[in-house]
Amino acid sequence: MINKHYDNYLDLTLDTEIRNCIKEKDSYLYEFEDTVFYFESGGQHSDHGTINGIEVSDLVVRNGHYFHVLPEKLENVVCHMEVERDFRQKQAEIHSASHLLCSLINRNFNARTIAFYNDSHEAYVEMSFETMNRETIQKIEDLCNEYILKDIPIEIEYPAYEEVKDKFTDAKLAHDILRTVRIDGIDYDMCGCTHVPSLRYLGMLKIFDFEKTSRGYKLYYLAGKMLRERIAQYNDILDSMSADFAVPAEKIPEAVSRIRQDLRDSRLETEEYKEYYLESVAERYINSDERIVFGQFDFDIKALNKLATMVVSNSSKLVFFISNLGEKMHLVIARSKDLEIDAESIFRDIALANGLRGGGNRTFAQGGGLNDPGLLFELTARYGNIELN
Repeated sequence: MINKHYDNYLDLTLDTEIRNCIKEKDSYLYEFEDTVFYFESGGQHSDHGTINGIEVSDLVVRNGHYFHVLPEKLENVVCHMEVERDFRQKQAEIHSASHLLCSLINRNFNARTIAFYNDSHEAYVEMSFETMNRETIQKIEDLCNEYILKDIPIEIEYPAYEEVKDKFTDAKLAHDILRTVRIDGIDYDMCGCTHVPSLRYLGMLKIFDFEKTSRGYKLYYLAGKMLRERIAQYNDILDSMSADFAVPAEKIPEAVSRIRQDLRDSRLETEEYKEYYLESVAERYINSDERIVFGQFDFDIKALNKLATMVVSNSSKLVFFISNLGEKMHLVIARSKDLEIDAESIFRDIALANGLRGGGNRTFAQGGGLNDPGLLFELTARYGNIELN
């Protein structure tokens, strides 16, 4: 729909009359004689706003008719529309920025536009680049901001068919009214979206990231108010981190680096302590007179396996070790090499009776399932007195 109210992105209010109303479930779909609301198309989202103070919940198009969806019935024939300025401004700025960004990439980097997208928080353009790196991103960003500083007007025009028939494809010309957007020396294209009056309204364009796709690369960018809000958000984060670390913002990387080193040192100390503790527990079982030993712990699986290996490698033992892991448990059955008993066979019998999953070999078997508080007692009663060679 070509709507001349869109020519001025701050044309946000309108008094108009109801043309048609359709009742659907708990909603009312209103068609008006005129509208100032933008209906989603061309990569730009529908406007937010109110009609007679009632929030518009959706904007839909059916068979060429434009309906405003409201949760309640309107009482007056003449209605007052108000579009939310903040959302409209962001949409106009970010869409205008997409014209600038895509056109400069088309012209200077020989990459065609595949797709573009934006919502109220982020935006991207997908371009047919074969490769991408930070250096190219910086060049694109710098070029865009050079043109923003030049404050080139963004002009809305309504050319006659004869004026543009050789400039655009038949698909773009297949409209009763033709509307073009011109950024002199940069872009000239058919477009029915809202735009800001000139490039200076974008303030600055920043490309935050890029991502490889099956068709090229997505470049994630912001401009105008969306960029200012993102910068303010980042500043708040930096202020919070600065307070937490008790350092100026510029010293945060150094503080983070120190914390990382402290964590590495702490992990090493923890691992050394765990190793010492496992050795002391293993020593108790190794020195035990019992050849069949049982134990229940709260170790992780790696530590439990290590404990069992320590015991059977340094003594002639058959071990049954269980570790409680919240709602789950893990069982290890291991034997020293001088014994003939089959650890895997024992594990299969226990697994079948207790719903465990796992496996192993004749010397070492393991697996897990749901936690069973009585399993250790059961294992002790069943295997505590079996004969070993």
